[in-house]
Amino acid sequence: MPRICVAIQAETNTQIIKSVLKADKADLIEIRLDYRKETLNLPAIRKSTDKLLIATNRRKDQGGNAVEPEQERLGLLMDAVDAGFDYVDIASTTESLAETVQALKAKGAKVIVSYHDFE
Repeated sequence: MPRICVAIQAETNTQIIKSVLKADKADLIEIRLDYRKETLNLPAIRKSTDKLLIATNRRKDQGGNAVEPEQERLGLLMDAVDAGFDYVDIASTTESLAETVQALKAKGAKVIVSYHDFE
């Protein structure tokens, strides 16, 4: 059975939650954490829907906007799992990929390892 995933690239908690609520036909919702312009209230985002949530936080070289240090970038993904997000989408070029995947799975997340060829 096909599934529909909606990617949300919003800057604020309010924008994210409004977009999540509009995605009522989606089976999964990807929250692009790398588009944020404020500290995200991940538990509030999680509580705004019963849909499966995917957390993504890509560096610029991975097609995203994240510019923070790698530990901080990955920490935000861990925080999303702690808040109840179901999946984490992580790029195959992530530093310490195997250890990061293991840590995410240990927290109960399902992990999607993505590869993107931007050339």
